Formats: sequence, structure tokens, C-alpha cells
Amino acid sequence: MKKMNESLTSIKRLGLSAVAAGAILFAGGNAVSADEGSEFGEELLYEGKTSVHVEELNELLSERGLLEEGNDVYTADTAAAVTDFQKEYDLMVDGLAGVQTATALSELSHGDTGHLVEELQKDLNDLGLYNFDIDGIFGPITEEAVQELQGAYGLEQSGVATAKTVGILHEAVNAAPQAQENAADESAVAEAAEEEAAEEAAAEEAAAEEAAAEEAAAEEAAAEEAAAEEAAAEEAAAEEAAAEEAAAEEAAAEEAAAEEAAAEEAAAEEAAAEEAAAEEAAAEEAAAEEAAAEEAAAEEAAAEEAAAEEAAAEEAAAEEAAAEEAAAEEAAAEEAAAEEAAAEEAAAEEEAAQTEAASTSSSSGDAEGETLTVEATAYTANCTGCTGVTATGIDLNANPDQKVIAVDPSVIPLGSTVEVEGYGTAIAGDTGGAIQGNKVDLYMQSRGEALNFGRQTINVTVVDTP
Repeated sequence: MKKMNESLTSIKRLGLSAVAAGAILFAGGNAVSADEGSEFGEELLYEGKTSVHVEELNELLSERGLLEEGNDVYTADTAAAVTDFQKEYDLMVDGLAGVQTATALSELSHGDTGHLVEELQKDLNDLGLYNFDIDGIFGPITEEAVQELQGAYGLEQSGVATAKTVGILHEAVNAAPQAQENAADESAVAEAAEEEAAEEAAAEEAAAEEAAAEEAAAEEAAAEEAAAEEAAAEEAAAEEAAAEEAAAEEAAAEEAAAEEAAAEEAAAEEAAAEEAAAEEAAAEEAAAEEAAAEEAAAEEAAAEEAAAEEAAAEEAAAEEAAAEEAAAEEAAAEEAAAEEAAAEEAAAEEEAAQTEAASTSSSSGDAEGETLTVEATAYTANCTGCTGVTATGIDLNANPDQKVIAVDPSVIPLGSTVEVEGYGTAIAGDTGGAIQGNKVDLYMQSRGEALNFGRQTINVTVVDTP
């Protein structure tokens, strides 16, 4: 099977989350779609919504026995049926009919076309199963990609994007980033194990060298001692032979031999004393040399160990200091950026509030369904001086999972549902002093995410307006 890519699809293709619930609050009660010409699955359907797409949704749920009957109104029964369907096929369970739920209900097959086919092709492409044009046409190449996915997960390779197939596709797309993180953790553990093994091998090698040096010194001392003992034995044998010869001569001439024997005995005693002194001196010298060698080896080993410990301590101290300095710089940069953004936002809130009413009424009808190319930045509510409450009253600190963007109300009316490239479905629920014209500011949960986003050029599509 082809290697699956590890990139996530956009939140739009993963189904609607808690952000969509926010869209319902701002859209009001019995909302009516302003774009009946759109395809099924292109617009978010939720409780209170009335449209031809809701009618189509109710028919599909009724065909599956999840809803007795329905009309063009998204009722509480519709929401309950959608929830049951999502649970049954491992979809995102939120009771809202987004792209993912619409695709699973439609069971796309060869010959189908349109928006839902495009979304299916995008998910298959993200997993490396579809490497062709995202054209919204369910042809043989799309069918082959669906069959390959089904085969990989033990499903019948029908080529039809059944609800079960769409559920597995959703799980596979979400699982890819976790696999990459696990592989990175395993690599770090292996690297640490290799480093520890190298240090242990170096220590064993040093110990072996020290033991070899001590063994060589001991062997040398033993050899010197054996040589001294052999020389003493040979000398004793020679003395014994001389004594026997002297005794024979004494028998021939007792008087002369007696005098000579006395002289020889004195000489032998003197020689024995000198030899004993020489042996004792040699033994003392050998012992001194052995002790000196052992002391020198111990001092050298101690010096090497002390040097290694000192180098390791210096390296650890340098690494710790560098890490602390980098962390301090990063924290200071994040705090400064957050404070600057908060100041700009607070300064412009009053001006934005004054122009909001007029701009909203003039642009509401024109903006719906329009796709704008905008300059995007990011902000967070978790910063010094930030209240966390948007211009439309959304408490971001109490609802951190909300998807909210700040807009110029004269371009995108406040309260609109928008589809943001790389961010997903969100509510145009905030304003900002620097957000003028084709500029937006995306809400992020943390400072780090906001700073990492930086400044980008993206597309924003207005799905619904108030």
C-alpha cells in the first residue's frame, strides 16, 4: 500500500467542532439559508436551519431508518438522528451536519460529481492514496483510491465511499500526526541508549588498561625475585663443593689443613654475609620499584577521572545556561508581542464599535458567498491587558475551543459564518484597530501558536451572514 502522508486535513474536512455550535448562536433561531443554489454539504446544517439541503438531509436519515419523516426544517429529532449516525460510524459526534457527515450519508460512488467528491479526494490525497487533480469528479482513479483504503482496513473493496469507509478515512487522517510524534520519541530514546553505551565502553576500556599495567608490574617483580633465588642456590652449591675439597686436603696434611681450613672458613663466612646483604638490598629495591609503579598508576587514573568529571560538569553548566537564556528570550518576545497586540486591539475597539452598525447593514447582502484574499495575523486572549471578551460578547477564556476571527465589519459583517483557509469554519465575532479592509486576525489558544502563525495571505469565504 502507498505510504500515507502525515499532514492533517483542514478542520473543514474533519467535521464541525464546538466552533460550529458558536455559529448557531450567532445565526439565531430559525435560520434560513441565503444560498439555495449551493450543493449539499457546502453549508453547515444545524438545529433551527431551514433549507432544501436540510430536506435532503432528512430524506437520507429517513432512508437509513434514523428519522421517521422530515421536511426542510432541522429539528431536535434531526439533530438526534445525526448524532446517532455519527456515533455508529466513528465520525465526529456533534449533532451538526457538516462536510464529513454529509459525505458519509451520501455514499459517493463512480460517476458522482461536486463539492463532496472534492473533499473526499482531498482526504485521500492527504493519505497518499490519490495523486491526481482535485476536480470533484468520482472517476476510475478516485474509485481505485477508495478501494485501496478499503483493502488496507479489511473492508469490501467496492469502491463506494460508504459511511464505514468515511469513518475509517477520518480516523486515518487524524492518526497520522500521532504516529510521527511516536517515531520522534523512539528515535530520541535510541540515541540516548547509544550515548550511554559509548560512555560505558570507554569506562570499561580505561579499567582494563589499568589492570593490565598492574599485572605487568607484578610479573616483573616476580621475575626479579626468582632470578635472585636461583643465583643464591648456585653459589651455595659451589661453596659446598669447595668445603668437601678442603676436607680431603686436610686429611693429607692435618696441621696445614687445619690452618688453611680456618682461613677458608673465615672467608666463607664473610662471603655469605656479603651475599645475604646483597640479596636483602635487591629485594628491598624490587619492592620499592613495585610500590612506586602502583602509586604512579593510581595517581594517573585519579587525575584522568578528575579531568573527565570536571569537563562533564563544565559542559552541563554551559548547556543549562544556554537553555535558560533561550527560554528567557523567547518568553520576553512572546510577552512583548502579546502586550503590543492587546494595546492595538484596545485602542481600536471604540472606533470599530462606532462604525460596526453602518458597515454591517451595507455589506451584509453583498458579502455572503464571496471568497476574499486577505492578510491574516493571529492573536490570543491569554495575555496581559486582554479581557478575553470579543466585540460580539464571546468569552474566549471561558470557551477556549471557539473558532473566532476579528474582521473589518465593512468588509465581512460581524456574526457571519466564514470558512478560513488552514483554520476552518469560524465566526466573524471580533474587531481590532489594525484590522481594516482585507485584513483578519485569527484567535489562537496560546501565545506560542499566535507567534508561530506570523503573517500570511489566505482565502476567506463568507458562508452565512446574519
